[in-house]
Amino acid sequence: MGDPKVVSELIRNRISLDVSYKEKIYPSGDFESHGGMIFNESILCAYISLDELLKSSPLTKKQRFVVELMMRGYTVQDIADVYGIDRRRVSEIFQRAVNVLCEQHEQNWKRVMDKLYGGENSEVKNG
Repeated sequence: MGDPKVVSELIRNRISLDVSYKEKIYPSGDFESHGGMIFNESILCAYISLDELLKSSPLTKKQRFVVELMMRGYTVQDIADVYGIDRRRVSEIFQRAVNVLCEQHEQNWKRVMDKLYGGENSEVKNG
C-alpha cells in the first residue's frame, strides 16, 4: 500500500475486482449475477488493507468523496461532469488522496516496526 500506483489502481478497479464490495454497494442477492466471479484471496486481502487504511487516514471530505465515487466505478470525467468540477481538479484531489493514503501506510508500518523492534534507533536482530 506504499506505492501510489498500486493504491490508485486498487481504488479505480475496486468495483470490478472486489466481488464482495460490489455486492455491498449494488446488492443483487445473487453472486451468480456477477458472472460467477472467483474470489481471489490476495485481492480481497488487499482491499481489506485498503479499507483499514481508509479508516485511519486523515483524508479531507472532498478526497474521501472522490475516492468513494471512484471505488464505485465513476471515472474522473464522470465526477467532473456530474458535480461541475474541472477534470484536472478532480484528478488533483484524487492524487492527493492517494498520497495521503500512502503516507498513512508508511506511518502505520513504522509504528508496527517500532513496536516489534523497540523504536527507530534499534537495529533488527538477526536470529
